[in-house]
Amino acid sequence: MTEVILVRHGQASFGSDHYDRLSDRGRLQAQALKEHWQHIGWRFNQAYSGTLERQVDTARLATEDSPRPVQDSAFNEYCAHTLLHHYGAPEHSPITQNSRHFQLQLEQALRNWIHTAPDTSSFESWSHFNGRVHDRLHQIVQTAAFDEQLVIFTSAGVIACAVARVLHLDGEGFLALNRRIYNASATHLTYGRSGFSLLGFNDVGALRLAGPELLTYR
Repeated sequence: MTEVILVRHGQASFGSDHYDRLSDRGRLQAQALKEHWQHIGWRFNQAYSGTLERQVDTARLATEDSPRPVQDSAFNEYCAHTLLHHYGAPEHSPITQNSRHFQLQLEQALRNWIHTAPDTSSFESWSHFNGRVHDRLHQIVQTAAFDEQLVIFTSAGVIACAVARVLHLDGEGFLALNRRIYNASATHLTYGRSGFSLLGFNDVGALRLAGPELLTYR
């Protein structure tokens, strides 16, 4: 079977003027993954990442460009701030910089996004986001050799979307998965004759070994 490891990017710079940049802790998380994979002898045949800075840098630090990750925008996250402005709280309720409150605001915006028919704006619809993630995953595994091991560096929404499809979950299931995915966690899928199967979700064993201070959600 083809194996696919979906890795959430390391901690980004929440609350700063450049969120997409990895924090110092985010860089340590990516390096912890690299060291753990080297220790257990895990080697990937192909590596992919989204094109967002936090995804690209996590991929570079975790793989040391061996193999060199292919950047693919199909694995980019939804834009949380744009989504909040389209589907979130009224304009008089500003986007908070408190991480917990931000998550509550984001989750309500995500719920509205999922259950609202697409409008004529340029913002990506839920159905398009869902479709691009699944279409590209299928394309990658169908062109890979049967026993290859692939790694994709992406974001929580993409991972939750992929797992929800494998487990036949609805939008609320997606939200439940999305809110609990650790930075630099690994989710393990296999692909065979019967399609995708889930072997492991949100694994942070490498981070726990490196130090509990590396366990973060945002």
